[in-house]
Amino acid sequence: MATKPVAADVRSANDMEIERTLLEVLKRSSVDPEFRQLALRDSSAAINQIDSNLQLKGVEVRFVEGPTAGTRTTILNVTLPDPVSSKSELTDAELQEVSGGRAAGCWLSCPCTGCCITSF
Repeated sequence: MATKPVAADVRSANDMEIERTLLEVLKRSSVDPEFRQLALRDSSAAINQIDSNLQLKGVEVRFVEGPTAGTRTTILNVTLPDPVSSKSELTDAELQEVSGGRAAGCWLSCPCTGCCITSF
């Protein structure tokens, strides 16, 4: 009888290492004010202090301050589509995507870890 893979089975070792490193940055930034300022100013340098061998190809990480006590803030990072030449026309699918339809890629219904949407 075949078994279903668990989430850890489908994630790459590098994805798990990125997650481990980011969690370590979060932990350290909560107790080390100088490291916290480094993470806010230069995320790559902060990540490098935790794991200098981490491969972040195609991943941009930015650390931001959380909301002040008693407020709720939602941060939504949206990746803009590639520019379209003014000479070409959009396909119906592309037009639907840029006019408010669901994107084919990562959006609110994706099964990712929620890294693109952060609620406080």
